[in-house]
Amino acid sequence: MKMPEIKRLLTVLVLSSALLLLFAAGGCEKKGSYGPSSAASGGVTGHVYLAGSLKPIANIIVSCGGAVDTTAKSGHYSLSNVPIGSQDISATNSYYQTFTSKITVRGNEITTLDIFMSYSNK
Repeated sequence: MKMPEIKRLLTVLVLSSALLLLFAAGGCEKKGSYGPSSAASGGVTGHVYLAGSLKPIANIIVSCGGAVDTTAKSGHYSLSNVPIGSQDISATNSYYQTFTSKITVRGNEITTLDIFMSYSNK
């Protein structure tokens, strides 16, 4: 081999190695729900009360961004791993009118939201 060919071969090997290292480290990974880096998330917590009072309501299903919890006797709920950004939150139970609202979830933070529900007219 001649010197220019050796230089060209070395350049190709160095560039190939650099690209392999870059991809292995995740530097050019396509953003999505896979791979080593995942989207940041936050949490939502609070209590569910009977409208017009501070009487807690148990067995209410609260959901937000794919996270779901059922309230305890104290009316408390806690949702974790909720995607950041604007999210719909809902609280449901056959004895009460469904509650829905929008909230903003911030990464690595807990958002507090107390929910007040009225009896269903059913």
